[in-house]
Amino acid sequence: MGVDVAKGALAAGNKVVATGRNTAKVGEAPGKSAELLVVKLELDITKSADAETAVN
Repeated sequence: MGVDVAKGALAAGNKVVATGRNTAKVGEAPGKSAELLVVKLELDITKSADAETAVN
């Protein structure tokens, strides 16, 4: 679902910051775009420690 949201946002001309559970795959899924910032940060929203690390 997140990939589809990212692709839709990019197609609409928005900037996207991409994170994901698997840092090896996170930059590949949405494709290439100058408006895409890939953050190599493991972020599983079901784990509060990941969310805490992501914002600090």
